Amino acid sequence: MPPLCHGGIAGENGLMPAAAYDFDNMDAFFTALGELQSKFMSLEYWLRTFLFRHERWPFMRGLDSISVGDIVEANPFTNYDPLGVLISKYNGVIRLQDASLVIDRNVVDVRDALAHGRIYWKTVKSQPRLLKFSKPDKVTGKYRAQTVETLDPAKLAQWNYCLSVAMKRLGKAL
Repeated sequence: MPPLCHGGIAGENGLMPAAAYDFDNMDAFFTALGELQSKFMSLEYWLRTFLFRHERWPFMRGLDSISVGDIVEANPFTNYDPLGVLISKYNGVIRLQDASLVIDRNVVDVRDALAHGRIYWKTVKSQPRLLKFSKPDKVTGKYRAQTVETLDPAKLAQWNYCLSVAMKRLGKAL
């Protein structure tokens, strides 16, 4: 079995070896990605809280004492609804109350691309690209590119802004 962090020779497979990256100068990029991740996690938490309150579930006690293997009741906080379903449920409720607080479902595409995509640098100085591929075609076994985005500071700022707008709308709805 090859080592977990195998370097390779630059260009042998189109990827740069890890030693070629200047990780010390990537802090802004990693900070922006971390901000996106934090906002996505917060958005999901607050969507679940909104649905918990809207559906009038009894307060869920004991969250601080849950251990691995414990069995809990189903509710908006514990169910397996993905982000897109949570946004659809929220939008279905809020649209009737105040349509200006609807959340753009396109944030789901961003979250999915970040969660399931691959970040690629052609060179040390290039902007990273986010690539997301489909499941393999059943006939050909080949993959279709679904997302191709250059992750420059403007793109990351745009995505962070969109999530901030969604969070502010959700905050008003709560």
